[in-house]
Amino acid sequence: MKKILILFVMSVFIFNTAFVGAANIPDDVMVVADNFDAASLDPAVAYEFTSCNIIQNVYDNLFVIDEGEVVPHLAESYQVSEDGLKWTIKLREGAEFASGNPINAEAVQFSLQRSMEMGKGPSWMLNEVMTPDNINVVDEYTLNIELKFPASYFASVLSNTCAGIVDPEVVMANEEDGDWGEGWLNSRSGEAGSGPYKLAAWNRGDSIILERNENYWGEKPNFRQVIIKNVSESVTQKMMLENGDIDMAYKLTPDQLSDLEDNEDLNVIKGVDLRAYYLGMNVSKEPLNNLKVRQAIRHAVDYNAMIEHLVRGAGNELEGAIVKPLLGYQESMGVYEYNPEKAKQLLAEAGYPDGFDIELTGISSTMWKQVISSVQNDLSAVGINAEVRQLNAAAFYELFRNQQLELMLSGWGSDYPDPHNFIHPFGHSEGSLTKRVAYSNNEIDDLIEDAAEINDPEKRKELYHKIDRMLAEEGPWAMLYQPQNIVVLRNEVKGYEYNPVRIFDFTSAYK
Repeated sequence: MKKILILFVMSVFIFNTAFVGAANIPDDVMVVADNFDAASLDPAVAYEFTSCNIIQNVYDNLFVIDEGEVVPHLAESYQVSEDGLKWTIKLREGAEFASGNPINAEAVQFSLQRSMEMGKGPSWMLNEVMTPDNINVVDEYTLNIELKFPASYFASVLSNTCAGIVDPEVVMANEEDGDWGEGWLNSRSGEAGSGPYKLAAWNRGDSIILERNENYWGEKPNFRQVIIKNVSESVTQKMMLENGDIDMAYKLTPDQLSDLEDNEDLNVIKGVDLRAYYLGMNVSKEPLNNLKVRQAIRHAVDYNAMIEHLVRGAGNELEGAIVKPLLGYQESMGVYEYNPEKAKQLLAEAGYPDGFDIELTGISSTMWKQVISSVQNDLSAVGINAEVRQLNAAAFYELFRNQQLELMLSGWGSDYPDPHNFIHPFGHSEGSLTKRVAYSNNEIDDLIEDAAEINDPEKRKELYHKIDRMLAEEGPWAMLYQPQNIVVLRNEVKGYEYNPVRIFDFTSAYK
C-alpha cells in the first residue's frame, strides 16, 4: 500500500511540474518561486518563513491578522474576564477539516495542548502565557482558557502557526512511536487541516505542492493547485518570472527593482516586513554608558540615505521599536534624526571632543556588509573610529548573548504580530535584547507591564507612544529602518492581497 501511495505522489509531482519552465501554466494553477528554508510542515514545530507560509494555507487558526489587526477566524467571538485572566472563545459552527470531521472545542483543545506538550519551535509562546491543564471544553463549540497573567496580546499569540488547529482523529491515527503524528504531518498531511489548501506533496529541496481543499468552510480559492518551487538564486527567480515560467517571485533583491518596475508585464509589490534593523549599544561598555554618547551616535547615522541607496527605497523610516502597521507604530517622533553637527556637539559635551575608538560587529553577509560600511562611514564623519568585525551568525549571537559586544548591527522579527513582541525585547529589563546590552529602566518596565494588561487599544497605544519616546531619548538603540518584502507577480495574476503575516495567501487571487 505504501509503495502505491509513493508512486501516486510521484506521478502527481511529475504531471504537475511538467509545464513549469514551459511558460504555459494553466489558469487554475499558481506557480511561485521561493528560496526554501523549510525544516518542518508541522504547525507545532515549524519556525521558518517558508514553513509558516505553507502552513497558513493548510491549517486554520482561531484568530488571523487582517490589515494589521487581530480578527476572529475559526473563533466566532470571544470574551475576556475583567481581571484579564479568563478567555472564553466561541467557535464558528459548521466548519470542517479536510477529512470531513467537525472542528469543535475538543479539536482546539487537543491542538493547543499538543503544541505545548511537544515543546518544540515556537511553542514557548503558548507555554509562556498558559498551561495545558487550563484549556477547558465548555460545550461543543465553546472553551475557556485560563492565563498565567493578564495578556492583552493573547489573540495575537493564537494567530501564530504554533496554534494552528489539527484534526485529532487523523493526526493520532498516524502517530508513530509517540511522535504526536509529527512524522506523518511532514510527509503528506492533506486531511489534517482545515485551511483553503491541502498539502499534496513535499519534495524536499525542490518543491511543495498544495491542492485546493474542497471541504474548506470559507470562500474556496480560485486556484486548483499551488506549486512553490525552491529557487535559491534571485537572478534565476527574476529570469523565470520575466519568461513566464512562474507566476510569482518571492525573495527578490532591492538591486533588481529598477528592471522589475520597468517591465510592463509585472506587478511589483513592496510590502512591509514585520522586522526592525537596529544598531545596538552595550551600556555596560564605556563610553556607551554615557547618555550623550548614545544620543550622538543616533544623530550620526544617515537613515534616509541607507533606505534610499542600500535597499533602493525598499524600507520604511523607523525611529521607535514598534513596526508598521502594528498598534503604536510612529513613523517619526522627532527625537533623533541625521544631524552630524549635533552629534559632534553631544560628543564634546560628553567629554569626547575628538571622538573615540570602538568596535562595531555584525553578521557576515552581503547585506550586512553594506549596512555596516554605511554606519562605519557615518560614525567616522563625527570622529568615532569604528573598527569593523563581521562574524558568522553563531559566533555573533554567542558574543551578543553574553554582553561581549560594544556596537552591534542586527535585526528583530515578530514571533506574533503585536507591539508587545517588539516593545518588550527592546525595552523591558528582562527583554531578550535589552539583557544583551545591559539596559534597564524601572519606569519603562512598569509601563510595558501595564500596557500588556490593557485591552483598550487606544489606551495601549498611548502607553506605547510614551515608552517608544523614552527609548528613543535614552535607550541603547538606533533603529535603522523597517525592511520591505519584494513580491513580484505576472500581470495575469489578479486579486492578490499582500499580508505581511500571510505572504502566500492566494485565496482571493485568480488569473
